[in-house]
Amino acid sequence: MRRLTDTVLHPINETFKKCQLCGYESDDICEFRFHQECDENDNKEPYNILITCNQHACFQKIEQHERLYVELAWSNGEPGHFSLLCGDCPHRDGVRCTHPNLKVNGGEGLTLAMANDPIHRAVVCYHTDDNEYGLTCRRPTPPFTGCAGLPEEHSRHFNNE
Repeated sequence: MRRLTDTVLHPINETFKKCQLCGYESDDICEFRFHQECDENDNKEPYNILITCNQHACFQKIEQHERLYVELAWSNGEPGHFSLLCGDCPHRDGVRCTHPNLKVNGGEGLTLAMANDPIHRAVVCYHTDDNEYGLTCRRPTPPFTGCAGLPEEHSRHFNNE
């Protein structure tokens, strides 16, 4: 099964604000979707990220593809995937974080700050068949708002946006 990440026409740029399928660019991050590519068994592959625009043709390519693509929130993900935080960080290599403090790089761990707004302190319940009560409750994952690995000048730039 071919991978869309192997055949993209446009590589991921510094800001994550370019569709890898059609090349559409915009300064508005909300015009893009982030998808994690899965293997033949529908397991997410951590470094295979595809960025698409919201245009119908690009959405259809994802929907009709034989591989599973799981949409990620643009403010959540793994280190290196955070479009608002990692954009032009010098520790980003594609969608990999190369910061020495990151555990996968042999470090003690990298601290991420999360939003603390009322909506993310709420509990959302919805009906499912996952348990005997037919109800599942979860807290929404708040967006990440900061990273201890960001250089000071990048952090000030991000906080002033």
